[in-house]
Amino acid sequence: MRIRDLREAISPAAALVQFTSEYPTMDVDGTGEDFRNMVLDYYRGQTDPNATEVPEEFIRYVFADTMRRLTPMMRQAQIPIYREIVVEKEEDVNMSNLGLSWSWHPRGAIAHGGPLQGTEMTVKGRVPTSDIDWMATIWLNQFIENEMEIRLKPDARVTVVDVRRS
Repeated sequence: MRIRDLREAISPAAALVQFTSEYPTMDVDGTGEDFRNMVLDYYRGQTDPNATEVPEEFIRYVFADTMRRLTPMMRQAQIPIYREIVVEKEEDVNMSNLGLSWSWHPRGAIAHGGPLQGTEMTVKGRVPTSDIDWMATIWLNQFIENEMEIRLKPDARVTVVDVRRS
C-alpha cells in the first residue's frame, strides 16, 4: 500500500480493508513473526482475556484512533524524530548508523537493545515523511501500548539536529 492511499483515501473504510488485508503477516520487527497473535494479545489485554479472535469492529476502532494521531504527521514534508542510545562514552555516538526505530515524541525515545549500561544519549533529527515506513509505523502504533514509534525506511535521510545526554 502506498502512503498516498492512506492520506487521500476517499473512503476510510476502503483504506481499512486494504490495510487489514496486508498487516496480519507483516514482518514489522524483522523477526518473521506472524502478528495475528500480537493483535489477539492486545485485544485480550484491552477487553476480553479469553478471546480467541479479534472482532473487526475493534480493529476498525484502533485503526481510526491510530490514523487520527498519525495523519497530521503524514501531511507534513518533514517531522522531528528522537532516538535514545546508550554508549560507553559520549564520543562513541555513531552518526552513520543510528537505526530505523525512532520516536515521534521525545518521551518515546527509549533505548532498546544494544548495551543498556553506559551513557544515555538522545539524538534529535528531522526526516522527510517520504522516508518513513508508514505501514510499519501505523502497525506499531496500533497494537503496542503507549507506542510513539516512527519506523524509518532503510535508506532514510535523517538530518541530526542535536545530540545530548538524556
